[in-house]
Amino acid sequence: MAKHVPISSASHANTASSNALPLPYLPMQWGTPEVIQKRLGVDRNVKNIHFERRSINKPVLSPNHYWKMASTKGGTLIQVIQKIKEPQKVEDLKKDILQTLAPISTTMY
Repeated sequence: MAKHVPISSASHANTASSNALPLPYLPMQWGTPEVIQKRLGVDRNVKNIHFERRSINKPVLSPNHYWKMASTKGGTLIQVIQKIKEPQKVEDLKKDILQTLAPISTTMY
């Protein structure tokens, strides 16, 4: 039976990938209020930005299953892995993502 990872946890995992290889304007950063305020607020005179948060559940069997899916089918993570190229750095990224998902993996049952 598939468990569901809240998207906020997946976003934290995506943050690990953006920390491993900072790329300009990563899609997952559009969900970060500070990034949006910086991109739209100051430079473009946009005021009264409103943010809403909800959860999107992603069906996964385990944190390792999430890694397998995201590293083979997730466009941004695939790009990060391809740009890193160093196997040890990819393993470090995997470890960071799995550690990020570990706290919620016990509550997914």
